[in-house]
Amino acid sequence: MAIMLGVDTGGTYTDAVLIKNDHEIIASAKSLTTRANLAEGVGKAVSAVLKESSINAKDIVMTSLSTTLATNALVEGKGGKVCLVYIGFSAKDIERQGLADALRGDPVIIISGGHDHSGNEITNLDLGTLRTELSKIGTVTGFAIAGQFATRNPSHEKAARDVIRDHTGIPVSCSYELSAKLGGPKRAMTAVLNARLIGMIDHLIGATEDYLRSIGITSQMMVVRGDGALISSDQAREKPIETILSGPAASIVGASWLTDEKNAKIPIPTTRKINIAHERCTKEVRIIGLLGRKKILGSFFKTVEKDDPDLLKEITKRSKLENIRLEIENKKDL
Repeated sequence: MAIMLGVDTGGTYTDAVLIKNDHEIIASAKSLTTRANLAEGVGKAVSAVLKESSINAKDIVMTSLSTTLATNALVEGKGGKVCLVYIGFSAKDIERQGLADALRGDPVIIISGGHDHSGNEITNLDLGTLRTELSKIGTVTGFAIAGQFATRNPSHEKAARDVIRDHTGIPVSCSYELSAKLGGPKRAMTAVLNARLIGMIDHLIGATEDYLRSIGITSQMMVVRGDGALISSDQAREKPIETILSGPAASIVGASWLTDEKNAKIPIPTTRKINIAHERCTKEVRIIGLLGRKKILGSFFKTVEKDDPDLLKEITKRSKLENIRLEIENKKDL
């Protein structure tokens, strides 16, 4: 008999469920999420399902964790203070692609360096300036690095990462590790968001693992990624941005499993107010298409002033384009 434990930590509630032999739900429970000490909310939910089912904690062969904490943090503008190291770009590039908004006034270190579209070094990397500027940076919870054409040659990002780790010991997010696409400002924004979430997701994973070990659950813990796949807890710690939309993804995969639908479009609208004064909200819609196996085809965020009847039409169009990949040689990493 294989027993699996599922835990979902949301902004308000934490849910736990036990599944037997991959096809039978034997217990479920809900507890309030305790943000100050996440282990408390997780513990109450998990202990409740164990009590209800009379299952021995040592019999659990795998734990799966999903969460909306990362999604909520980005929508609400929360997360740790970070520093962006921008290699080979200019100050005006910070205004591109929403990067300035993502930074929210956090410090930026701009240094010379970078490569061309073929991966050739165009300017020497100025590590001396980096070391000098690091000594001036106040308290931050993480660093983000984005180098010009780092997707073609990541050596400058790697060198800067090593210097930052040696100098500060603080977690570093490199853009080349998070995206293989061109577009320096977008990659920089991804790295910034990842760095901003590291402390929060590390807290959740650490609190959950500590509690599970304390009650005798020693099996591996996996984390649900934004596309519904599972990644190790170590991977989620390094790349917490992978957990964006983890909660909704888990909901959709679970709905597919419960209904045994082989082909389905399941629009799930969720509304969260960002700015009450301006009545802005973020609507989220995910589409799942099952083509022989579970696969989430597409998702996106869109900020709207009111209900948008074209929202479902847009995501459906995007999902149809999922199998079309058009790559254009771009000689500007912008």
